[in-house]
Amino acid sequence: MTISEQESKLLLSNQGKVWNFSVEEEVKILLNRPEFRNFLNNSGKSISDADFKQVSEAEVADKVFDGKFPDVYCIFGRGIERRNYVDVASVGDTSGSPLFKLSNEWYSTPFFEQVSMPRRTHTGVGIHPETIDLNASNVRFAGAGESVFASYVLLKGLADMGRFPKQLVFAAGRTECLLDFIFEKYDLPLTSEFKNDKNKRIEQMLKLEGLVNPVDIISEGTVLSNELLSMLSYNNNSWSKANNLKYSVKDYQENGLTKTHTATINVGSSTVDVVRIPNNFDTRDDAKVSLDLTNDESISRFMTIGVHAPRSQLLIDDLIRTSDVYTRKKLDAKMISADNVLKLYMPVFKTLFMALEEVPAYMRTCVDENAGAQKLL
Repeated sequence: MTISEQESKLLLSNQGKVWNFSVEEEVKILLNRPEFRNFLNNSGKSISDADFKQVSEAEVADKVFDGKFPDVYCIFGRGIERRNYVDVASVGDTSGSPLFKLSNEWYSTPFFEQVSMPRRTHTGVGIHPETIDLNASNVRFAGAGESVFASYVLLKGLADMGRFPKQLVFAAGRTECLLDFIFEKYDLPLTSEFKNDKNKRIEQMLKLEGLVNPVDIISEGTVLSNELLSMLSYNNNSWSKANNLKYSVKDYQENGLTKTHTATINVGSSTVDVVRIPNNFDTRDDAKVSLDLTNDESISRFMTIGVHAPRSQLLIDDLIRTSDVYTRKKLDAKMISADNVLKLYMPVFKTLFMALEEVPAYMRTCVDENAGAQKLL
């Protein structure tokens, strides 16, 4: 992926460090961009410290769940990415341009990402929120980091209320860019033999990485769970070991054998299963396997960004309606919009999401999601 001149200058000023921001910091960056400043000026709005004042997490959770506290809390994926940084040693080399590299670490996607056209799939390569072209036809609203942050707010609130769910599920599996990553890491060509057969590709990846189980290969759920549990651990001493868990492989039988990655944490007096489902490929997989894990008459809540929530709810409703197994379980399964959670948590998000409605990349994402939803009606 080509690095723009603007991003190149920004990465050089970062002196070899990989950029990474909290959601609040990213909001400040976006609102300082010309597109957002124009909205603020035209609408007569201004941003002050008061807009970043937080409501208590318990108050937000109480409003969102409205007395129906979840037994299962599931986070859908919205992509993960590696990020460019400058090789400091190359800066002083006068024989050529500075060398930019991609980090080996993966991060949840910020609000916007550049996608691979025409299928609009994740590229797995991040672009700095200050420099990404929000008018470009190949840029879309992503927001995995938004979902993680909203989940932190709700789960901290539930913990404070003594209402933490029995299961915390990270349903996001592996997209194409993740399956390609290991081949790139070992500088091997991705031949058609592996490109066209995901199972063969995973077998080869296991050999290269010296692993036994496919669940041990990185997935979106790996990244999102590490980020979320680290946030909860940092803000609550009783969770101090939650971000360094040892996961074991578990099987469950539902239309064939499926692997999950499970660990256990203690929240107050409750024991909680943390479940990662790395073999999913799309939202339908995420929803189905998460529903498979539920018990009869359980309350399940699923987290994703606002533009993705309606289509995801239609998928869940369709799965329940067309399955005797799910119908017999009498499930209460509903989506939660990360946008709505954050609007309750911090006033600045109300302004941000109003401003987004004038950003082409955001509106294209709305069109894509609406088209997908129409196919389910």
